[in-house]
Amino acid sequence: AAVIMGKGKETSPLDDVPEHLLSIPGRLQDAITFYTTTAPKDQPQFAVQAALAFASAVMGRRWRTDQDNYASLYLVNVGKSAAGKEHAKTAVEKMLEAAGLDGVIGPSGYTSASGVFSALIQQPRHIAIIDELGRVLQSSQAQGNHHKADAQTILMEVFGRQASTLRPQGYSKMGLTPKQAAEMDKVVRRPSLTMLAMTTPSTLYDGLSSRYVTDGFLGRFLIVESHIGRQAGRRLRLIEPSEQLMDWAKAHATAQDGDSMADTHDIPPPPVTVPFAPECDAMLLACDKAMLAAMDEYERFGLDAMFGRTKEIAQRLSLIVARSQGRDTVDAASLQWGIDYATFYARRTVRALMRSMSDGPFEAACKAVFAKVEAAGLRGVTPSELSENVRAFANLDPRKRKDVLETLAEDKGIVCRNVSEGKRGRPRFAWFTATIEPE
Repeated sequence: AAVIMGKGKETSPLDDVPEHLLSIPGRLQDAITFYTTTAPKDQPQFAVQAALAFASAVMGRRWRTDQDNYASLYLVNVGKSAAGKEHAKTAVEKMLEAAGLDGVIGPSGYTSASGVFSALIQQPRHIAIIDELGRVLQSSQAQGNHHKADAQTILMEVFGRQASTLRPQGYSKMGLTPKQAAEMDKVVRRPSLTMLAMTTPSTLYDGLSSRYVTDGFLGRFLIVESHIGRQAGRRLRLIEPSEQLMDWAKAHATAQDGDSMADTHDIPPPPVTVPFAPECDAMLLACDKAMLAAMDEYERFGLDAMFGRTKEIAQRLSLIVARSQGRDTVDAASLQWGIDYATFYARRTVRALMRSMSDGPFEAACKAVFAKVEAAGLRGVTPSELSENVRAFANLDPRKRKDVLETLAEDKGIVCRNVSEGKRGRPRFAWFTATIEPE
C-alpha cells in the first residue's frame, strides 16, 4: 500500500477497479480461485482475464446469443517484468489439459496471414497465448516486415467473422496441381480464435503508433494493465482445478443444438443459442449510445476507434457470465457485468494511450517527460533526473531536450522553480506541473 502525501490515507493499486469486476459470478469463479491459489504472485485482475480466456476458448464456436454474438475474445495482460503476468499462460493451459481439451491449445503466435489461416484450418477453435505482444507489434512496424502486418490484418478480420466465413486471399495458382489448388480454396466457417497476450507497459506503449488505434486493431482487445508492479515470489501451492469446473468445461466444449457430429473447418457444429432477456434491450441501447458519445468525445485525439467494438465485447462477456451461472438466457445482471467490464477497461486503456502513444521520438519524449513530472508531485524532477530516468528524453540531443521542456511548458503548463531558494547551498531547479507547489 502507498500513502497519499498530506492525507494519511492508504491506497491500493486496485482502488480504481470496481470490486465486482475482480470476480466472475458462477462456476468461473473456480477458475479465478485456481489461478490465485497456484500463482507465485498476486494479480487479481489477471486472474479474471485468465478465467475469461479459458471460458472463451471452451465456449467458442458452440455458443451464441440471439444477437449472433459468439464467445471468443482477445485479451491482453499488461504488467512490469517480474510482476507475475506469465502465470496466465500456465493456468489456462493447465485447466484446458485437465478438462481433456488439449486440442483447443493453438500456436504461440503467427508470422503471416497464411499462418493464421492454416492454424484455423487445423484448429477452427483454438486459443493462442502470445508472450510480449508489444514486441510483436513493434516488429510488424519495421520496414519490409509485411508478413506480420498481414497477420494482424487477418486477426482483425477473424474477430468479426465468428458468425460467418473466413476466406483466403487470392494467390496465383499457376503451376499448382489440382490438389494444391484445392487446398488454397479452403474456407473456415465460424472461426473461433481466442487470444491471450502478455506484455510490459514499455514494450506495448513505446513506439506504438496511432495506426493500431485508427485501424481498430487495439479496439478489439480487452487490455488490462496491472498497477501492482514487481513482487517477490511466494511459495507455490500445487492444486488441481475443481471437478465442478472441469465438468462445466467439458459440457460447454461439446454442447450443440442438434445431433450433427460435424466439427471441421468447413462444417461447424450447430450452436446453442442463449437469448437476451427482454429487459436487456434498453441496456444495450444505452450502452450503444454511451459508446457513440465516447467516440465523439475522443475523436479529436484520434482514439474514437477504441470504443467501436466495446458493445460487441460486452455482449460476448455477458454470454460467458450467463453460462457461468448456468442460465438459459442472458439476464440483466450478466449483461451489466459485461458492460461494466468492457467499458471500464476501454476507458482506462484510452487514458493510458493518451499518456503514452506517439507517432515519433519527439512526441514520445514529451509524453514520457510529462508523465515523470506528474509522478514527481511535490518533489519535482530536475533535468538531470529526467535524463537518467526517461529513456526517450535521454536519447535526444541537448537542443531537442530543451525543445521538449519548452513545448510542455507551453502546452501543459509545466513550470521550473528553484526549490532551494532561500536555503544554503547550490540551487536546485526542478520541473513541476502548474498546480503543484514545491516542498
